[in-house]
Amino acid sequence: MDHTYLPPLGSDREMRVRADGRFGDDDYLVGPQPYLPEFCHFAAIPRRPTQDADPLAIMWWFPSKSDFAYVSSNVISGLGKLDSGKLACFEQQVYNVQQRVETLRNDKDISSSRKQPVIALATSLDHAFRRLQSLPTSFSQLLFGVALMQRCYLELTGHLDYLYIYHPMMTGHQPPALSVARTIGAYVSDEVVVQEFVRAGLPVWLIKPFTYLHATRIDAVVPPLQPSVWAVLDDAIPPYPSFFTGTAMSQNKYHAFGAFARRVVGYPNPFSEVPNRSTMSTSKSSPNSTSVSGPTRSVNSSSVRASRPYPKKNPISSGIAPNVGRNKFVDLDSPLLPPPIATWSKALALVDRDRGNLKHETRPTDAGYVFPDPRLFVGVTDPTKIPRYICNWLKHRQALIF
Repeated sequence: MDHTYLPPLGSDREMRVRADGRFGDDDYLVGPQPYLPEFCHFAAIPRRPTQDADPLAIMWWFPSKSDFAYVSSNVISGLGKLDSGKLACFEQQVYNVQQRVETLRNDKDISSSRKQPVIALATSLDHAFRRLQSLPTSFSQLLFGVALMQRCYLELTGHLDYLYIYHPMMTGHQPPALSVARTIGAYVSDEVVVQEFVRAGLPVWLIKPFTYLHATRIDAVVPPLQPSVWAVLDDAIPPYPSFFTGTAMSQNKYHAFGAFARRVVGYPNPFSEVPNRSTMSTSKSSPNSTSVSGPTRSVNSSSVRASRPYPKKNPISSGIAPNVGRNKFVDLDSPLLPPPIATWSKALALVDRDRGNLKHETRPTDAGYVFPDPRLFVGVTDPTKIPRYICNWLKHRQALIF
């Protein structure tokens, strides 16, 4: 190799998504990283083609506003999808690599334990592409979605190439490489791993302690390429939070990014916000409590009545609402709904609905739905209203899901 990169040194490296959807010089798609056996295939990830006409070049392509097709049927503005032409280019590449995955599935010479990470990556790629294909998002989320799909594709390609091209050369099942592959490579401190990489033609940079300088042959001294030359270090607009701080040698940084990506493309988990008794007891302080700081004011009865113009019917002193309306644990029977699963329906019918057994008080969000109650469509008394309700749902669906 006639060049080298400045390694990602330091024990407190702060990693976050940058303006190009990658995470700077700590990204295994951008530059070499310290070798880890668990992620040995990172070294086989392809580099960006030198020609933009190369079909693979789209995996380094970055969308602009002109590639964002706004959804005109939505009730709110600002949501859109990726341009259909670019989406078709991605679809072709995704199809090609998924065909390679199918070949792997049927390959009896490769063990199931080695297939499993590849199949998991293929599933992640399919999910990322389907989201781009189906869900309208904001432009910033589109940028993240494209970068995430590119990441899944490139890592999957690197893993397949490692299994079928480079690893057989490392183990002697294939003749050694005659040239250096155009891949990311890795920083290595184990000389046996260096020999394997050289035999396979993978770029490798051997890291030695300074104390070995006197016994090292030096052919040339070259300055390392600074990260600003080969990586995008500018923050995204708006900036993303850091998802990991630590050393580049840590396996946790790769697991941390996976968890971070799930949070970005997902939604808040309502089950992680269940209040506990200690929280509720401290929030229910009496008017004479001295634990509350800051000014207070008394609330007269007239202001309370003004904020509640209609008296509640049958007020409940216990604070636990009774069961009213239909039993929502019983599946609805309608030709507009998919047939219920018998075992699931039987289990739901046995749920004890006694609200006196509630361990926590309800919150305002507990009474809502992520998606509409099916009874809104199939439980109406006038069947002629059903098409209108479904039409309104379809009109507002994208905004509500977003």
